[in-house]
Amino acid sequence: MENREIEENASEQEKERVAVQPEDQNTVKRAPGEVWFLGLLFLITLVLFIESRKLKGIFTGFTNPGSLPQIFILVLFLLIILELFKTLFREKFVESRLKKALGYLISRDVVSLLIMVVAYVILLPFAHFIVTSSLFLFGTMYLLDRQKPIQKILVSAGVIAAIQLIFHSLMQVVLP
Repeated sequence: MENREIEENASEQEKERVAVQPEDQNTVKRAPGEVWFLGLLFLITLVLFIESRKLKGIFTGFTNPGSLPQIFILVLFLLIILELFKTLFREKFVESRLKKALGYLISRDVVSLLIMVVAYVILLPFAHFIVTSSLFLFGTMYLLDRQKPIQKILVSAGVIAAIQLIFHSLMQVVLP
């Protein structure tokens, strides 16, 4: 009988705790470095936006190929501002320290991917598009998930074949 009373008291206390603190369950905490990353994106996009204004396009009254990058950068800039405001005005948040944020942003995977992108850019003029892109696609997929390497080889080959068909054959774009 005592056990039953204890269980009833515990369940009543749990109901009261949930009724008193319903906001805590719905509060979304930010990931470490989220504000820093959005700030970095904001600055990069701001620089790109300022540079895009130099092109002849929508800001100079012309409609030519320079308009498309300007529109994309403008939309990206506005979306980052929106996301930054949405992130900054969440309730009940304490910003992480810079060290924790940098540890989150600069992980082994991020550094490895950046090295692979730099290697891709350097090797592209020498090994050409098909070889370099195939190695890059396979390498990045394998880096992020080391299972099913045969599937990753097939996906890489399929993507390169699709790019070749669409851009080189149909649209007659010269690939590097």
